Amino acid sequence: MFGKGNKLSEKIENTDKKIVKNQKEYRKNHPEKVVAQRKKYYNANYEKCSAQNKKYKKEHSEQIRAQRKKYASDHPLKEKARSLARYNVPLGSKCEDCGSTKNLGRHHEDYSKPSSVETLCHNCDLLRHKKQNKRLIS
Repeated sequence: MFGKGNKLSEKIENTDKKIVKNQKEYRKNHPEKVVAQRKKYYNANYEKCSAQNKKYKKEHSEQIRAQRKKYASDHPLKEKARSLARYNVPLGSKCEDCGSTKNLGRHHEDYSKPSSVETLCHNCDLLRHKKQNKRLIS
């Protein structure tokens, strides 16, 4: 519609860049709100999201498999700890932080101790890793 170099198209492009920059800053500064918004959307549109996830996994199965294989070879200590815990340490019935019974998994504070795991829900596990990363950076 507008030719390249057109003042209006440049103005629209610059506005788009500002919007994207503002969105990135918002997500960085308000991660809890972003997670809550995504959760709310996912819960309201569960069927749609689930179908999209299945479609993506089906269409990109080889790529996903290759990424997982590369990650395993790049992080052998983590993979060994996870594998040992998966088969030797029973999963608890509720999250040790919030008490949730949904989306439970094993959390390792130290991968060199594979049998030392905590049962956490997915959200609490993400928060733990976020806190650990902040401690490592500071």
